[in-house]
Amino acid sequence: MRKLFSVLLILCCMCGLTACGIGGSSGEGKDPEQAPAVPEEIAGFYYDEIAGRATLEAETFDDGSVLINVRWPDSAARVVNYVMTAMYDAEKNTLVYEDAKATEVNYDADGSSTSKELYNHGIGLFEVKENKLVWRPKDDEATQGGTFIKGEIVNTVNPFNETLDLDEAMEGSGVHISLPPTSAIPENVEPWKYRYSEDLLEVLYETVDNEMIIRKSNTIGSEELAGVYAKFASEWEQSVKGLTVLCKGDGEQANVVLFEYGDSHFCILYNPTPGAPGLTADQINSLVNGLQ
Repeated sequence: MRKLFSVLLILCCMCGLTACGIGGSSGEGKDPEQAPAVPEEIAGFYYDEIAGRATLEAETFDDGSVLINVRWPDSAARVVNYVMTAMYDAEKNTLVYEDAKATEVNYDADGSSTSKELYNHGIGLFEVKENKLVWRPKDDEATQGGTFIKGEIVNTVNPFNETLDLDEAMEGSGVHISLPPTSAIPENVEPWKYRYSEDLLEVLYETVDNEMIIRKSNTIGSEELAGVYAKFASEWEQSVKGLTVLCKGDGEQANVVLFEYGDSHFCILYNPTPGAPGLTADQINSLVNGLQ
């Protein structure tokens, strides 16, 4: 009787273990679903394709996540830093995030700085392309987005050459430009630097409080030339000397101005962030009239 009881006890234990999935065939060999491995080539340093000013650093992890830090200077006095953790989507070849935090840093003339948080739950994604990350924020007016090119050391792979000589910039880029008179420039500032690459010329105007950039190319479309993908409150058209000029801003002042003249493409960026001070209709008229 004692033997029979022992046999029954063993059988009960075995049934219990099998029901719990231990020692049985049900579910055997199945592991929890693992996150797709992040391609190693995603990790590294990047710079923004158009201006070469904004930088991005990506660090990959075994759990399929990627830590991304973006530093985006809007002017000499303002920088926005973005931090987010994205998960790799192997099927779509994208990096998707829902926790982006943006911090604005403003620098005063005496070198001191103040910081304020813009948001901390930004969402969006990065499209992973060969040697590039294309940033596409979702409905976030404080984020510009753009295309970043990978480089081993950002400061040595910037595609732009810099000069203080306009003639050198025109010769090096193959782009000729006639600039508006100083009287047409907000704050009456002179250009302080020129940057150029093949078929792209950039003129930088900068003060402590504001920044304006004029770009011209014969082959790069105006939208791509601007490289600003932020969502602005309003977009409208303004007619200047028979040209249709596309403006983006708050409806009264424009931060992004795009137009074409002949075979050339132009963009004017004035503090190109939604909500920042922009150009009035009269200022746009004067700038476009002075550009060729």
